[in-house]
Amino acid sequence: MENWQDPITPFIWLGVGVLVLFTFVIFLLLFVRRYLKNMRRTEQEKAIMALNHQKDLLAHSIAIQEKERSRIASDLHDDLISQLHRIKLMNENKELNAMIGESIHSARRISHDLSPPLLGQLGIHDLIMDFTEAFGKNFEIRLHHLDATERKLNKPDKLNIFRVYQECLTNITKHAKASIIDVYLRTTDKFTILSVKDNGVGIGMGGRKGLGLKNIELRIQLLKGKYHLKNRKTSGSTFLLVIKRDENE
Repeated sequence: MENWQDPITPFIWLGVGVLVLFTFVIFLLLFVRRYLKNMRRTEQEKAIMALNHQKDLLAHSIAIQEKERSRIASDLHDDLISQLHRIKLMNENKELNAMIGESIHSARRISHDLSPPLLGQLGIHDLIMDFTEAFGKNFEIRLHHLDATERKLNKPDKLNIFRVYQECLTNITKHAKASIIDVYLRTTDKFTILSVKDNGVGIGMGGRKGLGLKNIELRIQLLKGKYHLKNRKTSGSTFLLVIKRDENE
């Protein structure tokens, strides 16, 4: 009983109580911290899984597009063009044969645009120059820094850059009312840069993303690149694509 009557004893028990409470609070804080950390890790894993799933869907969507393009290109080349050639051989009218010849040329160009026949052999610069040639009748197209010393691109990247360029020229043709197009393409060990500029009235998106621009964005996501589009009625449109090269390639 004398110990309980000691004036120091209540302070000792108070200290013990405070220590126990402090230990409990520390334990609780550690538990909450670990719980929140696990929650963040779980959310991050879910976000990564969702992002990977989105990338898989994107790649699948592009693959379906390319497969359909190849099928249509094959039908044009194997069926339509062959039939036009047979009609041309059977026909003796020179004027009609000239029209058939133009149709064959147009069908072959469309087939090549849908599925470039030498994608594996030609470089991106050659593919772009070949595609651009058909637009020379309607535009003054100035090609800059397109040379044969390009950094070799893998086939998927080369195809996606080519498709982006196709969409750019298609948009300019449909909307820009331009007369001059400047194209700059440069590939190095660190970067691939594509710039397409026209002197028209802009491509007329009105703040809304058309199917062409959405298709461009899908391709650029696969390329892991960034783009900027400046669209002005007084000075035309400028499209800039920058792709940072993977050092491990």
